[in-house]
Amino acid sequence: MWSDSEDEEEADPWPFSSFGDPDDKLVPRGAARQQISDLLGRVVRHGGEFSFGGAAPTFGVVAPTLPALSGLTVKDVGHVSVPLLKEDVEELVGRFTKQGGGGWELPADQVELTNPAWRNELEKLCTTIAGRLGYKQIALQAELSKLLVYGKGSRLDKQQDTDNDNGRVVATLVVQLPSEYEGGDLVVFEGGSDKQFRYDFGKKDSTAAFEPHYAVYVAGAQRSVEEVTSGYRLVVVYSLVLPLEMSSLGAKSGSDLLRMQLSEALKKLEDENAVTTEEEDEAEEGDSIDDNGNKSIVLLLSKHCTRRNIESSGYGALSGFDRDRFQALSGANDLLPPEKQLRFYIACLKFWIIDNGRWGEKEATETATWYSISGEKLGDGNKLEWTEELNFLNPGKETRKQLWMNPDMEAYPGYERYALVGWPQAVELANSHALMGEVAAIASILTENPVDSNKLQTFFKTEMDEEEETKPSTASAYVPYPRTALKKDETPVSLAFCQKLCKAIAEAGDATLIEVFFKKLFGGLKEKREFVPLLATLVRKFSWPDVATPILNTIDRQSYDTRMGLALKLTDALEDVDARTAVTLFAVEKAQLFFPHCQNDLSSSADVGLLWKLAMDCPDPKAFIEVEKLFQRMDASLLGPVVKACSEYIDATRSADQRAALVSIASTWRRWLVAEIADIEKPFTWEIPDAGFPGSAAVEAFLCGPDSRFFIRDFTGIVPARAHSALLRGKIKARLEITESGRGRDARVKIEKAGGKFDERRKNVKAYKVELERLAQMFPLDAEVSDGGANATGKKRPREEGDVVVIE
Repeated sequence: MWSDSEDEEEADPWPFSSFGDPDDKLVPRGAARQQISDLLGRVVRHGGEFSFGGAAPTFGVVAPTLPALSGLTVKDVGHVSVPLLKEDVEELVGRFTKQGGGGWELPADQVELTNPAWRNELEKLCTTIAGRLGYKQIALQAELSKLLVYGKGSRLDKQQDTDNDNGRVVATLVVQLPSEYEGGDLVVFEGGSDKQFRYDFGKKDSTAAFEPHYAVYVAGAQRSVEEVTSGYRLVVVYSLVLPLEMSSLGAKSGSDLLRMQLSEALKKLEDENAVTTEEEDEAEEGDSIDDNGNKSIVLLLSKHCTRRNIESSGYGALSGFDRDRFQALSGANDLLPPEKQLRFYIACLKFWIIDNGRWGEKEATETATWYSISGEKLGDGNKLEWTEELNFLNPGKETRKQLWMNPDMEAYPGYERYALVGWPQAVELANSHALMGEVAAIASILTENPVDSNKLQTFFKTEMDEEEETKPSTASAYVPYPRTALKKDETPVSLAFCQKLCKAIAEAGDATLIEVFFKKLFGGLKEKREFVPLLATLVRKFSWPDVATPILNTIDRQSYDTRMGLALKLTDALEDVDARTAVTLFAVEKAQLFFPHCQNDLSSSADVGLLWKLAMDCPDPKAFIEVEKLFQRMDASLLGPVVKACSEYIDATRSADQRAALVSIASTWRRWLVAEIADIEKPFTWEIPDAGFPGSAAVEAFLCGPDSRFFIRDFTGIVPARAHSALLRGKIKARLEITESGRGRDARVKIEKAGGKFDERRKNVKAYKVELERLAQMFPLDAEVSDGGANATGKKRPREEGDVVVIE
């Protein structure tokens, strides 16, 4: 917890105080992790330069292989001479897009460098650059990105490119064509340190106006351009990308020896236990070096990764140091036997501090969202104290502040960073369950192709064992309860996740896994109705007796209205007669439970017609009898949707009893419509037998007049107003709405006419009459019979007694 006091805020803004001081260097836990971290540090140092401009890395120098005349041509303008003259700029900038810092930008499709020598020498330059970046034997391709013009006052504030072309971009090549200008130095900042690379592109040696100069920096590097004080600077920008066939592999980095050394270090990880006394002595004060037993290694990604890039490309979104280090780990891992290899994931680690209570206390919250190495999201962020539970590497020998401080952030309102996480296959099930949570752990199993049924069964059996261990000593009978929201311990799951899991359960052929799925995961699924067809698939795969209990118990845990709908949808999808009968009777029972709580919701339910249909289809006559009784008991005013939905399933193939039942329900609905129309169309009348009360004359005038509302004021408070309302209700015989409102001198009584032409129900009369006409066509009055039966066409035979008459 952190205090909100001003003194403590000034003294300790660092949120990871319990884990270490900001200026402490993080020392990996255990000898194996320290060795792995050191080896990855060698990849950073020897795997390629961060930024350079030729022979002198602190200044942009002449690129002798590139010709001074590039053959620069701009669409609809033609050839452009260099250095740029003012009149050339005035013609060009009209086609350019203005940048935030005052420069101008033209996209690559508007630009061409036509000199054949330029293209040939550019390929040679790319070969040189590839070697210096650590991409030996890989033909980096220079893809023209844009043309830039900087004039007087133009600059580029510190920024970082995020477009990574699905991970293929490894660096940026900036070529300055011959230019006459002052100022405008390019500054590249190396991440995780204070190191800067400055390029003046030949201004110091006065070659800027006569030769092209270049600078290279790795993808994702932050850079800025200082303000141009005079003249014009003309720049061509290229993206250096891997060949298409290598877009999913990344660049080669590190030697065979390094990979072998790293492989040996990874092998030791599984067998390593607690740290040694010597390691404790070597650790700096404030470091937490105890091994937490989960055998994990965590590599914070040095370059900023976005969720979009990770989800679209997975490890293919990594660039620069991140790509090199991952490839070193991956290559070393491939040298191990399959049972000794590590399983890698990508995690989005989040940390933020929230207020906790009224006394200024604050509480740290940590979560982790997990992705497969290919970028498939394995679940939403679950709580995980990753600062303690995960074992971090530190190949850059950075301080905690350098590792965990958000870019350009002085305060710490929150922290988010992507990391590469791995652990041995031997602890995969234990680690995934403990660190990722059950949903993400299962999702990781489902990403395998084919899915390992044994691993899935082992995981589910572990879940069942834990369920037994945590079960109360005295079992209580389950009582269904209505709920619509997730319980606190239910993790949201997607429909796609559940579909994959059920397919895997069916392939495993283990019916016991179904119960664990329903207990642990089904509650977190929002699209339960869409999932029902998969339940039918499970019933077909296994026998109904094997799956009936977990399925019906799960449905019974849902809200009242949901239970009936899920059961009906399942029945409709089933083929087995016994299963259909059992679930139909179950659905009828749920409808009966639903009925007392809210008849209106049952009447308007989208499933009411399906309930009627399945009850008619059910071999057990009890189902239809109970459903008919349910509708016969329903308030007549609610029968409209019921009659409309049920009539869609009545035809000549139905039994006479079934058709007669619907005719009876429709007749009840028709009688209500006739009575309702008659009541609405009654004229407004009133009577005051005893007019001897205060204000009676004004009330009588209102009742006789055309106004629909009348207000009585001048009360001393709401209590006298209520008393007067009660008096009026006793004195006046008319269809009125008498209400009181307000406080003190603002209290008032409102009288509102509610009958005759003032009846708000009059707007429904037209629809009621249309409905009566529809009923007359479906169930003609002259076709009824005295016993209420129906003929083979579904229309009732005539009966002797009369019926109500529709009021037109």
